[in-house]
Amino acid sequence: MSPADIFGARNKIGRRIDGASLEIRLGDPPPSSNNMFANVPGKGRIKSKLYNLWIESAGWEARTQSVNRVGGSVLIDITVFRMSKIADIDNRVKACIDLLVAHDLIDDDKNVQEIRARWSNERGCKIVVSRIQDSAVAA
Repeated sequence: MSPADIFGARNKIGRRIDGASLEIRLGDPPPSSNNMFANVPGKGRIKSKLYNLWIESAGWEARTQSVNRVGGSVLIDITVFRMSKIADIDNRVKACIDLLVAHDLIDDDKNVQEIRARWSNERGCKIVVSRIQDSAVAA
């Protein structure tokens, strides 16, 4: 059973409950995008053990917070503890969005219309997702 299957099982009647927003507080910051994938001969690029572990543990942590999913177009606001002065904030964004998709907390990363990210002096990570009006996207 995948983490997404386990996470979705929190609704006893098997339906997804959509809300207007959600907030998740995680004890560990997401891995940098530099550490998310590994090149394996004969297999190509695969998710690293560190990344898989973070996605799974962060999903369980989110589950204990009883958050509902947010459907449709969304704005994602991410606050991350800065562990190194040379770190780039944009390298933390992908893991947070992947977490939301993997655990069915948003429909798809294609529905993300806006992303805000900032460093914090507080340990861990906070992810806030808000539903927004669909915006016209130029073709």
